[in-house]
Amino acid sequence: MVATNGLPPDPDIVGEGWYEEWLDRLERTPQWAYEWLRHQQRDTYWLHGSPCANYESIECPTMLIGGWLDGYVDGMLALAEHLTCPTRTVIGPWGHYRPATGLPAPTLAVKSWSLSNAIRSTPIPICSIHPTNRSPICAPKSVLVFTP
Repeated sequence: MVATNGLPPDPDIVGEGWYEEWLDRLERTPQWAYEWLRHQQRDTYWLHGSPCANYESIECPTMLIGGWLDGYVDGMLALAEHLTCPTRTVIGPWGHYRPATGLPAPTLAVKSWSLSNAIRSTPIPICSIHPTNRSPICAPKSVLVFTP
């Protein structure tokens, strides 16, 4: 992960300041491996960023995007299972990539499979507004599965 953080940002996304942002990123990237080696078992160091410590603390509607080939798919599926807030899960045949460049295809950028189209075409939106009293109505769970 340290090596990945050393990669330059995508100029098409970041724009003209990509080089300066890259140098700043290189300067500020911590060497995680040293700290992680000091905490090889689950302890308080890991709890601050671990949703499994208290799933109920996540209250806002949540969208999870992952791939079957992603090394983190188990954590995403655990979130999908245990979150009590309205949750939408999007999962496909790709690995740990940006949704538009995931391999193997289809990516979320493919015209007929774009994420926005997939969300709009899902029968139950993650949240909508009650027409009379304007209160939020949220579907408890929905899952979109992409296949090659």
